[in-house]
Amino acid sequence: MIEGTTKSGFAYAIDEENVDAEFLDALADAEEGDPLKISKAVRMLLGDAQRKRLYDHLRSEKGKVPLQAVMEAFQDILTNGGTATKNS
Repeated sequence: MIEGTTKSGFAYAIDEENVDAEFLDALADAEEGDPLKISKAVRMLLGDAQRKRLYDHLRSEKGKVPLQAVMEAFQDILTNGGTATKNS
């Protein structure tokens, strides 16, 4: 299990099994210039419940989830830009 906290304060826990070939494909699709595909990569990495918690964490006062904030949080998670610990 990989646990950490993004710079914005979102605490996450990722099952290492989620980082598989299909996740890498989704990540590659997102990085090929199609930011709409980032949603699939986030879902595959975090799962539905944790993705919802991330969106709620990032939700603006107007009730919207800014794409830039999601991308920054996702980048934090991928690069351990916040804080991360690996627990076996």
